[in-house]
Amino acid sequence: MKKIFFLLILVPTCNLLLAQKSIIKSYSNYFENTREVPFLHLNKTTFFVGEEIWFKAYVQEQNSQKLHKTTSNLYISIFDQKGNIKDQKLIKITEGIGRGNIKIDSTYTKESYYLKASTSWMKNFHEDNSYIQEISIITNEKQQTDNSINQEEFYEFKLFPEGGHIVSETINNLGVLIKNKNNEGIHISKGVVKNSKGVVIKEFTTNKFGLGSVNLFFDKNEIYTLEATLDNGILITQKTSIPKEIGITMRVINSNTKKLFIKFSTNEKSLPNLNTKTYTVFIHNTRNYQKQELTFQNNNTNYSIIINKENLIAGVNIITVFNENFEPILERIIYNHKKELYADIGITKINSTNDSLTFQIKNKSNQKLYLSSSFLPFHTKAYKPTDNIYNAFIFKPYIKGHIQDAEYYLSNINHKKLRDLDLLLLTQGWSKYDWSNIFNNHPKTYYEFENGITITGKLNKPLKSDQELLIFSGENNIVQVLKPNNGNFKLPNTFVHEDSHIQFGIKGKEKIIHKITPSLQFSKRSSYEILPNNYTDKIQNKKQLNFKIENLASTFKETEILDEVRIRKKRNIEEYENPPYGAVTFLSRQKMKNYIFSSSETVIDFLKGKLYNIYMDDGEVIINPRSGCTLKTNNYKFRPLVRLFLDNNEISQMLWITETLYLDRVKEIYYGRVFDNNSCEHVYIYSYSPAEYKNKKSTFSYYRVSKGFSKAKEYYTPTYNSYIDYKYVYFGDVFWKPDIEIKPNSYFQFKVPLNLQEKIIIYTEGISESGQLISKKHVLSKKTNQ
Repeated sequence: MKKIFFLLILVPTCNLLLAQKSIIKSYSNYFENTREVPFLHLNKTTFFVGEEIWFKAYVQEQNSQKLHKTTSNLYISIFDQKGNIKDQKLIKITEGIGRGNIKIDSTYTKESYYLKASTSWMKNFHEDNSYIQEISIITNEKQQTDNSINQEEFYEFKLFPEGGHIVSETINNLGVLIKNKNNEGIHISKGVVKNSKGVVIKEFTTNKFGLGSVNLFFDKNEIYTLEATLDNGILITQKTSIPKEIGITMRVINSNTKKLFIKFSTNEKSLPNLNTKTYTVFIHNTRNYQKQELTFQNNNTNYSIIINKENLIAGVNIITVFNENFEPILERIIYNHKKELYADIGITKINSTNDSLTFQIKNKSNQKLYLSSSFLPFHTKAYKPTDNIYNAFIFKPYIKGHIQDAEYYLSNINHKKLRDLDLLLLTQGWSKYDWSNIFNNHPKTYYEFENGITITGKLNKPLKSDQELLIFSGENNIVQVLKPNNGNFKLPNTFVHEDSHIQFGIKGKEKIIHKITPSLQFSKRSSYEILPNNYTDKIQNKKQLNFKIENLASTFKETEILDEVRIRKKRNIEEYENPPYGAVTFLSRQKMKNYIFSSSETVIDFLKGKLYNIYMDDGEVIINPRSGCTLKTNNYKFRPLVRLFLDNNEISQMLWITETLYLDRVKEIYYGRVFDNNSCEHVYIYSYSPAEYKNKKSTFSYYRVSKGFSKAKEYYTPTYNSYIDYKYVYFGDVFWKPDIEIKPNSYFQFKVPLNLQEKIIIYTEGISESGQLISKKHVLSKKTNQ
């Protein structure tokens, strides 16, 4: 009998452990693969036709909560109001960061478009982590909002039982959400709760975001009515659902800074069914978890679990309760505040003139910061992003809904703001992760993790044994010599730009280059993207600008409204794109058009004429300085005494290129002594571009890459006709700085134009190398020291 009694206890215990292991295994497997979370910081969200959308891309790796070190291909898609894709750009992401721009040309004729940032790898997962932002286009006179619309038809009044359901004969906590037709919260100073007989039994309020909560004891089969009166006198109501007769409820108290309290309640009718059963309380956030057990007793209807917040991961955590059959029955999202989530910056004005302002951004952290800043007129109406970086990286990976004004909750955090944030999470319901997927539908790799663009090619006939295929593109940093296998070759993980060129040639024993035109195929350079239905549905009730724009055509100077203006002029050294360091001071410069040479002379011949010592060593070209030189390092094998650069790409380890680089293909050469510990001399060779060389006899064939990575332009401020006109003051652009990097406990100083503004607003977003987040709004004034 003792053995039998022991077995009766052991079997349920073993089943419990096996089932809990099954939860953990399924959960770990589901979140094993890395997930990407993109965020775009836009210079603004409302644009005139003729302007550019400027953006900085940040991509977080969800498991580490840091910048994604390996992702590279980010697709930026624009959709019209019907969800049709209008344009798409492929952006290169390096160490989790990229930038770009999109021209708003004359084809943008609608008032609204949607900008989406996503990767192919993201499509392997059931949850959508793509970034989506609505942008507004000012194309002509806007219509006034139709005030005749019946506002009562557009309010949103919802109730959210904490945990997911209501149980009778016990206390239930209900989250309250009230919004207007523009998705903005409605403050209710006094709402009432009535029972089925119309008797007021309780009152409730909502904050400025339309959020509140109310505790109610539910009688059996009782339905309560919540009533609220809007400022315009309209009475809105919402009824509770019919309570369950058997079950448990959950209430989370998250007001204590050190402890998290989870309270469970049930009723007398449920006790016989719950007696001795053990429920599992699983607290998780996709990369970490902990569990607690809750065993019910026949004489107790109330239970509590206390969690030390130090043991919880910073940020969002999800509490899921499983019954004895390990079915999820309750869920609640919470936020665990810790300072380690955030970095801080200080913004200080240094000085100002009539037309510009100099200021500095101070990094107050011990981590390197990567930032971007948008500068707009003080009275701007053009900056209304749906998400800042807080919302994108802290909340969106876990919740289904939207966090309105995340900056409010997470800037200058205090007890009231954390209470408001907890109310918001209460009204989010269950998380975006479906447990049926976690248990039964693990992600499958239908889409490969992309890293650049792979180019595969085929020659029309195999090369001879003494021939090699030369591939070069200064625009795309490609310098390759290959021996194709039966005429087939591959260039993996390239980052070729759209509208760029690749040159191909064949080199034999005679070291003469012959043209060759291979057939090429490229890996994926575009992505099929769709706009989720919930975004297209919103368009029907979209709020218009409610602002009349007159004489729009006079906003820009005439030349600025053209889609593209190209101006060609002769450049001097200071105007040369990416001139080498020392071009004006200690390097010598030789323009080939002023240099007499024969058609067979190469760069090697030129360097010999400049007294460089050049010889062959075991078939390799060796170039030594014109005079004796010693380095502080003895690692000569990897640090050549003379470093060569072709179109700003170093070719010091591929000097064979100079043997066949004829001077008639070279525009100019810089050479001379450098003052560093890595080499004695530098040689910079600049070749003619395809356009410049088209009239010359070429030994290379050129292939135009029509689709590839978008090449980010340097920011320019549009030239507006007036900087005091309301069109500029409300919707214009002052400045955009996407590439701010600040070392630990250091600062970044620069100057921005004022454009006749007394005050400008700076919107700064960013992240540290350890994943700490920055989102800050700051006003700079011409007259004050702030």
